[in-house]
Amino acid sequence: MPTQTDAARPAVTDENPPPANPAPTSQDPLDNQARYAMLRYRTSLGILVAAPALILLPPRKMDIFTFGLGASWVYCLGEVADQHGRDPWRGFKRYEQLNKGKAEGRVAGTNGELVKAGEWKGEKIVRDVRPKEEEQEEEGKSISGIIMQQVWDVWEQKDRDRDRDRKKGKE
Repeated sequence: MPTQTDAARPAVTDENPPPANPAPTSQDPLDNQARYAMLRYRTSLGILVAAPALILLPPRKMDIFTFGLGASWVYCLGEVADQHGRDPWRGFKRYEQLNKGKAEGRVAGTNGELVKAGEWKGEKIVRDVRPKEEEQEEEGKSISGIIMQQVWDVWEQKDRDRDRDRKKGKE
């Protein structure tokens, strides 16, 4: 006994052939892009695990396949990092900025001040300390004595006490 759904379906017979070219179902292009991005992400995760494992399998030799696996690992690392919103090439960009600053003649120092390119960042400290050392040498102290005195000053944190006294004097 036919059901209502069977009666509602048109029967495919010689009199009623199926359509030659069924109409394609319209899929949202954004849905396709999201599926493709997820496929790339999952594939990249797989390659991040599989490539080093394949490199470590015997025979361990450096050939074109090893370099290809290494290059694909680096590319997949970039893909995964992009999905997580991080820039894997951040260090290279920082290096480029440093070179750009050197070309301009100035580089940012560790404390944020600009220093001339090629200038040693400790040069300012040496200019302050050198006269004191020469003075002590003239007094007859040996180099080892000067070094021991500096180590002892650091041990007792005399510079910290001097800075604290200066701050109290300014207030």
